[in-house]
Amino acid sequence: MLNIDELKDIASEYSAEVRTGNYPYCAWNNNETFNSGKWSGKFFSNEVKEGYKATIYMTDDLNPFGFFHELGHVKDYIEGKTFINTWADEVSAWCNAVDFMKEYDIAYSNIDLLEFLQENLSTYEHNPLLWDEAISKIFKVK
Repeated sequence: MLNIDELKDIASEYSAEVRTGNYPYCAWNNNETFNSGKWSGKFFSNEVKEGYKATIYMTDDLNPFGFFHELGHVKDYIEGKTFINTWADEVSAWCNAVDFMKEYDIAYSNIDLLEFLQENLSTYEHNPLLWDEAISKIFKVK
């Protein structure tokens, strides 16, 4: 398990800051979403600090799945990726998360990851037929 300083070091490689606290879930934002008012009145509505591209908000338990998923969104944002819908955006971030966990040698159980994915991806509207495709992409099944 990574500590907060290690998470901050990893995030800084992507010009992102990490904030921890009693947040209801992990999230991220950038200056564009803050300035557009999309975050207005929400739990995470803090302006991104000068010199950073994004802020990652972490729950107190420092869940690595949540952290690397949000960092996956930051990576997609930095690379200028756009998506046809929220589902595609979320699946891409989860693919990035798995790559990050392998890159940083984070031990995890595929069963734990699958349970976390079921809990989190199920909150997004999607065609149920896309579930198997998403899982194959995330787990890199050929």
